[in-house]
Amino acid sequence: GQVAFTRRLGDRTFFSPDLEIVRTRTLASPALYCVAFQVCLPATIDSLAQSQWRHTFRTTFPHDRTDNALDPTRGFRLNATTTWASRALGSDIEYLRFTADGTIVRRLRPGWVGAVIVRLGSFFSTVSLDPSRSFLPPEERFYAGGQNTVRGLSRNALGPGVYVTSRADSLGEPIPEEVEFVPVGGTAL
Repeated sequence: GQVAFTRRLGDRTFFSPDLEIVRTRTLASPALYCVAFQVCLPATIDSLAQSQWRHTFRTTFPHDRTDNALDPTRGFRLNATTTWASRALGSDIEYLRFTADGTIVRRLRPGWVGAVIVRLGSFFSTVSLDPSRSFLPPEERFYAGGQNTVRGLSRNALGPGVYVTSRADSLGEPIPEEVEFVPVGGTAL
């Protein structure tokens, strides 16, 4: 569930706080837990696979100064989001996350438009990929690029990951056609 409010601060500039309540769990094969999340003990896998509440309070500040919101040819856009998940909100997962992105758009010549986009994000050391500490579930992690941002890469393939296979040849070597890249995400972008 989610409750959100939006306050208009100016022309295409807003401030939007929201509260989100989610019941979530991470389902994966034991092999994927072991390889992708470095969690190999059955008891630890069982604890991570349990359903958890994730309650977050988020604030978003979009600021758009482009000439056209849908098809810009000049101007800039800024967006900043802070997300807080805390036991004070009833959440089983705790973190503080900040993300920001900025885009500059310029007409290069008639019919040509160039854009530069910068994205930043951090969890400020409030979480870890280590399952013995404040473990960050995969759906909350940062994933960098691929498919829509870098030509030739599949979704989320630009960043840390592991190669997983379900089949091997008679010598125990993975069959190349059966190997799949699984992004593991991270705590900074």
